[in-house]
Amino acid sequence: MDQSATPIYLEQIRDIMSAYMNAGSPEAFQRNLSVLTTWQAAGRASEAAFISLSSLEWDPHYECIFAFMPQPKPSEIKQICFTAGVDRHCCWFTAFGDYLVTNKRVVDIDIDTDWLLPDMNEAPRPLP
Repeated sequence: MDQSATPIYLEQIRDIMSAYMNAGSPEAFQRNLSVLTTWQAAGRASEAAFISLSSLEWDPHYECIFAFMPQPKPSEIKQICFTAGVDRHCCWFTAFGDYLVTNKRVVDIDIDTDWLLPDMNEAPRPLP
């Protein structure tokens, strides 16, 4: 296992998500979805920023959402899935719903560049 970063486990994610949910602001729900998306996708935040809404697809067999997440370093696309959590603090569906409602987000799946996390996508990038 790559030891370049300290892993974040379910208990820590639950504490972070609980704090965001208790804050209850649109920004808190946006951060909640961003952190949970990155954690469930087991990727970098910069990769999660480029998940498009048009790539989200419900799988009736596994009862989860599959999506495609670009990986800039190997220049490949990784298929990921978002699942229901063990509780309301770790549930991706709850986080997505809270984000859509509190941010009054209009979703247009016909636009290829309608990002799942537009605020992450528009954030300034660190210099190389």
